[in-house]
Amino acid sequence: MSKSIKKSVLIRVVASICSTLLCCAVVNVGMTQIKKVDLENEQSTELLKSIQSAEIAHYKWCNSLSQAVYAGKEFTGSSDPTVCSLGGWIYNSDNLTDKTIISLRDEIEPIHKELHGYAEETINLIKTNPAKAKQFYEQTVQTTVGNLITKLDKIIEKSEENATVSGQKMNNVINIVAVLSTIFFIISIACLVMLIAYVIKNIILPILKLTEESKPIANGDLKIKFSYKSHDEIGSLVDTLTKSMHLIQSYIADITRVTDELASGNFDVKTSERYVGDFSEIEHSVDKLTKSLSYALSQIAIASSSVSDNAEQMSNTAQMLAQGAITQSEAVDELRSRLDKMAIDARENAKMAISAQSDTEKTSEQLAKSDKDMQAMVTAMNDISNASSSIGDIIKTIEAIAFQTNILALNAAVEAARAGTAGKGFAVVANEVRSLASQSDHAAKATKELIENSIAAVERGNTIVSNVSDVLKKTLEFSKHSAEGMVKITKAVQGESEIIEKTAEGINQIAEVVHTNSATSEETAAISQQMFAQSQQLQNHTKTFNLRKDMVTD
Repeated sequence: MSKSIKKSVLIRVVASICSTLLCCAVVNVGMTQIKKVDLENEQSTELLKSIQSAEIAHYKWCNSLSQAVYAGKEFTGSSDPTVCSLGGWIYNSDNLTDKTIISLRDEIEPIHKELHGYAEETINLIKTNPAKAKQFYEQTVQTTVGNLITKLDKIIEKSEENATVSGQKMNNVINIVAVLSTIFFIISIACLVMLIAYVIKNIILPILKLTEESKPIANGDLKIKFSYKSHDEIGSLVDTLTKSMHLIQSYIADITRVTDELASGNFDVKTSERYVGDFSEIEHSVDKLTKSLSYALSQIAIASSSVSDNAEQMSNTAQMLAQGAITQSEAVDELRSRLDKMAIDARENAKMAISAQSDTEKTSEQLAKSDKDMQAMVTAMNDISNASSSIGDIIKTIEAIAFQTNILALNAAVEAARAGTAGKGFAVVANEVRSLASQSDHAAKATKELIENSIAAVERGNTIVSNVSDVLKKTLEFSKHSAEGMVKITKAVQGESEIIEKTAEGINQIAEVVHTNSATSEETAAISQQMFAQSQQLQNHTKTFNLRKDMVTD
């Protein structure tokens, strides 16, 4: 079954990103809930302060009326129920949601209105009948004030209860967010570790192993066997390299066979198979070589036959022609030697071209894969780092909230102390709020420590990226070796060019000798018999060569 490295890496990257996004989502939802609970807590605290302030104000209002009744002092309070702090709350508290507090507010409204109406009535009695004013104050006003304070105490008690519930809800939300964010963060780290482990195991290590096993190719050894077996992309690369080396080996064996035939005098030989790609140039060169040699030798055979037929008529030029034949033979031998050298250089060129081509292909694929892996890892680590920074900002916000809550609790405790006995219950609540603020601060610090550990893990990931960068440097060195091989190929090609030029010079020498033989043939009649014997010998030699039929002329 085929396994895709690309698909496996993509799955692990997506898993890391999804777990990180889930962690961020949990934190965001948690912060939304915390803000909501904190708003409820602030509303409860604000209501508590308002009612306590109203209660204190009405104590002062009652005291001012008492001073007016018993001491004859001026009454400084108001008889308008809408201008005092309690009246402002009663007539501007439409945003209340607690049914108990709404019910108590509705009960307080007529009592409060009636109480402020008693103020004007009491002042009038003070002016007309002070004794009745005292009786009215004691029996009516104080009773009404007591009822009002009782109702206000119930509102205070309910507000304190709501504040306690809000604090508990906030603690629960913070604990849930901390647990869930920790779980998803651990999952994100685990996914990242699995991704890195997969890349090292299935990509980096196999490539390093292939690089080591393929080093003999640089020395011309094509009989190596790769030990890596897999159905993934690297396995496909190994199969391709193996097939390529087998194909090159078959080409080398075929070229060796052709050159051996040429060395034995058989020029009627062709490559046994079709060469593909750049190797087709070798096939064309071999075909061109056998054709040119066959044609040249066939022309020599024709010339020797003509010389033999006309030997008796060339008495004056036989000796010079014999010398020309010797020179021609030497030139042909030199031509043959140089052509053999050309064949050897051609084989060396083929080996170096194969090595350079193989190195270049492997280097390109290795660079491409390493680049993709580097980008994937950098992206994943940047996402984790950004997520960690965002969580750190959230923790700072939680610490700030805890600090402000602690300050508010201290202020509340001071106010409770000033209130004396009536503020003892509020002092207890203030202490509880301070305790909750302290717990929130500790939880935020613990979470901050986890974030710092996460950042440390990201730094370790950067170290791994550095190691991968070293692998890329080695790959670049491998590319340099390939470039050196290509330089060698260039030099070899230049050498072949020089050999070909020398071969052309040898052929020109043969032409000059033949021309000289023709010009002096009339002057060599005395040695015609010897020239005839030499021409017969030349014919016999040319018959030993098996020439290509398509290049032999009559």
